[in-house]
Amino acid sequence: MAPATGSALVVRTLQRAGINVAFGLNGAHVDGIFQDALDAKLRIVDVRHEMNAGHAAEGYARVTGDLGVAVVTAGGGFTNVLTSVANAHLDRTPVLYIAGSGPLETDQINDQQAGFDQVAMAAPVTKFAHRVTRAELIPAWSPRRSASLSRSPRARCSSTFPGTSSASRSTSTRSRTTASTSTAPASPPPVA
Repeated sequence: MAPATGSALVVRTLQRAGINVAFGLNGAHVDGIFQDALDAKLRIVDVRHEMNAGHAAEGYARVTGDLGVAVVTAGGGFTNVLTSVANAHLDRTPVLYIAGSGPLETDQINDQQAGFDQVAMAAPVTKFAHRVTRAELIPAWSPRRSASLSRSPRARCSSTFPGTSSASRSTSTRSRTTASTSTAPASPPPVA
């Protein structure tokens, strides 16, 4: 039996955390997640713009009280969802943003729209922003974060995961995915 890909681990981990729906716009960097979600019967609502994926996940979290999940591709897909990330942070809405990213070895050359630090961009408007660099770390990271987010009505998260593109459906972890968790501080700042 072949080892699980990064995308399969992302889907399994989301399902183990009780996630049954996500919102997204497919792109090369997250195609593996979409394919594995289809195989595992994890519903991903297809939207026409990454901004819509973020706001739909945010609205879902507000209405249901469950963790909202948005899946977007790298580069422009990631920057398109940043408004929703910031909004979820400011409103303390529990949303997990998963964004694709290019291969690690081409990190500095703007390969496939991934030539900037997505985690650094997400950090100011998230409680937790992280880049997973090895697929085998996904199950250890994600349930802990997802569980804490779904319990907290004041949490948002962004993360990056490896090996989720369709090109990495083998055991390779050349490609990565960025996930951002937009979460607010534990207590609101004092009012002046």
